[in-house]
Amino acid sequence: MNTAEAYQTLQACLKQTLDPQLRKNGKVNKPPFTSMIPNQCLFLSRIKAEHTLGQAEVQPGFPLALVRLIGDANVDQTLRFTGAVYFKNYIKRNWVPDNENADHITPEDRLAIKNDIVQLMISVPERTQLQISDALSIIASEDFPQNWTTLMPELTSKLSDTDYKTNNGILQTAHSIFKKWRSEFRTDELFQEILYVLAEFAPKYLALFQITDKLMTENGNNAEAVTILSHSMILLIKIYYDLNCQDLPEFFEDNLGIFTDLFKKYLMYNNPLLATDDEEEAGPLEKIKTGICEIIELYTQKYVEDFPQLSDFLPIIFNLITSASQEAKHDMMVCKALGVLTSVSKVDAHVNVFSSEDTIAKLALPNITMRTSDEELYEDNPIEYIRRDLEGSDHDTRRRAAADFIRGLLERFEAQVTGIISQYINLYLENYKANPQQNWKDKNTAIFLLVAISARGATSQVSQISALYSVGRSPSFP
Repeated sequence: MNTAEAYQTLQACLKQTLDPQLRKNGKVNKPPFTSMIPNQCLFLSRIKAEHTLGQAEVQPGFPLALVRLIGDANVDQTLRFTGAVYFKNYIKRNWVPDNENADHITPEDRLAIKNDIVQLMISVPERTQLQISDALSIIASEDFPQNWTTLMPELTSKLSDTDYKTNNGILQTAHSIFKKWRSEFRTDELFQEILYVLAEFAPKYLALFQITDKLMTENGNNAEAVTILSHSMILLIKIYYDLNCQDLPEFFEDNLGIFTDLFKKYLMYNNPLLATDDEEEAGPLEKIKTGICEIIELYTQKYVEDFPQLSDFLPIIFNLITSASQEAKHDMMVCKALGVLTSVSKVDAHVNVFSSEDTIAKLALPNITMRTSDEELYEDNPIEYIRRDLEGSDHDTRRRAAADFIRGLLERFEAQVTGIISQYINLYLENYKANPQQNWKDKNTAIFLLVAISARGATSQVSQISALYSVGRSPSFP
């Protein structure tokens, strides 16, 4: 099949696969018996179209026709998006053949795809761009860097001081390539790959970070611009973590002062234009601050001796936690901020900042109390609630993060922290006894605190409280 023929076949077949009545959850559905007669032709036409596509995609030139269709601005946007989804799935099925899958993509088509895909990705609408970025990431996971030496220079060269639609596509793609390093084992090959990327990407990355910061400041009153720029900032922060997750590169060590000043600025940054009325979904501000907290925790755990700026972040992190509302959109931000403090509590040089009772009262206790979302989970799925509670799999909840923070403090101040927590357990249980129907949450909080400190070894105070009130390991709902 030549490219022109494949192009015509694609448009005709893809159009016939778009009827939502015949597809649900990604599967083709036969029409019900009562509607079979009027829908039969459409259904059979769709089946034939998908069969035709399946036969066509094994022919040389097919993926190039698909790339051409996706990039054709004269084609209907819905059809282009459908083509992008098909292209991503096509790459997923065929780029890395398994034992049951022949190599359907010819070497010539592979080279042409790699030559065209970056330009395609930055030229299509955002929704379509994400599909192409995913396909690019699949190819990169197999071929980069040894068999795709042009990728990183091309990505870097496309970064712009002004075109942030293009920048966001490039940054999203870069993150999708680099994020695999977070979970990989340390090997010579891995570090060679990281060093190669740093040499090509890091200088331009720093410049773009500074330009984005400058534009965020200059466009603080421009809702459209600052929204696009905030997305860039989120991606830049994610990439910072990617590039530093295995080791502290010399480039970032040399420029740490520049980056930490930016991190401090954006941990304190607020802009009403980026605020969201959604109580559940985190907005740009929360995502930016969450990402920075992840970086600070990484540095505290792995590079604390090369991180003299850590002390500057502590009051900012304290304020971030105490000023956050109880809305679910702040949950991940608070969890990561508490994670920073848990890591800091293990650092000898900074341990004394946690010695006061206010540390527990202001940082931990407000995040231990049961919230409406906990009640809803228990009502909707009590088995799941109890399982998460017993197994500790609720690791991304405020309660668990606060409990981990308390346990971190116990390692340093066991007697002092146990005494403080015991006092609060008594207080919560007294409140519960005064009005069990109204104050049942206080008993639940007391139980949770008791378990938190018991995990470090029961003391006589804990044993006495447990025996006195017969506190069991239960959710304690009314």
